Amino acid sequence: MQQTWRTDGDKLTFIVCRRLSDYRSSVTTDLEVNIRPDDSIIGCSGPLVMVGDVNMFVSVGDQDDDDDDNPTQELVLVAELELMIAEKSQRGKGLGKASIRAFLTYVLRHQEEIVTEFLNHHHHPGGRDHLEGVISTTTATTTKTKAIKIDFFAVKIGQANYKSIGLFEALGFTKVAPTVNYFGEWELRCSSHDLAEVVLLHRDGDPVYTEVEYIAPSGDAPVLKY
Repeated sequence: MQQTWRTDGDKLTFIVCRRLSDYRSSVTTDLEVNIRPDDSIIGCSGPLVMVGDVNMFVSVGDQDDDDDDNPTQELVLVAELELMIAEKSQRGKGLGKASIRAFLTYVLRHQEEIVTEFLNHHHHPGGRDHLEGVISTTTATTTKTKAIKIDFFAVKIGQANYKSIGLFEALGFTKVAPTVNYFGEWELRCSSHDLAEVVLLHRDGDPVYTEVEYIAPSGDAPVLKY
């Protein structure tokens, strides 16, 4: 499954981790850690413990109903987000906010690469040529090429999850309907342009995250036992 998530062009995931020293107080059993000196991440001292994840699924969305008769309608790319801090003991510490902001910053800065990978892997009856044909549309007088980007981001949140709703509304997401859907979820959306203005231009004093190259360690993988 990990290999599929890495190679599929329509998925992206961030693993949310805490330093073991910060996490230890919430663990009731003894920890046995076997980790090599070179198994470290720049800016982090000591081993890390997974506490959650952020996921994104890219898909082809529905065009507006008003544009059904438009022969030059463009491809609409939707990125649906999922955020989970799994353990209750790790919630309410700002991990969700920091994780989703770092994730969205990465996506917005690399969305051309992400969309290109999606086009290369997308399984559409018409194939890649069909998708590229929708992206580059031609009228009688001009050729219009759609920018390689995600059109809007979406998230579905349970109606009673007020903290998550507030988190995404603070990023500029708005509800698309006055009531929840059949599954009792609110759907919120935000355009790529509007999200960039919040996440990239107005950081509210949040520290800028650092991207580092991941190099798989040689030999056996580190072992973390509970």
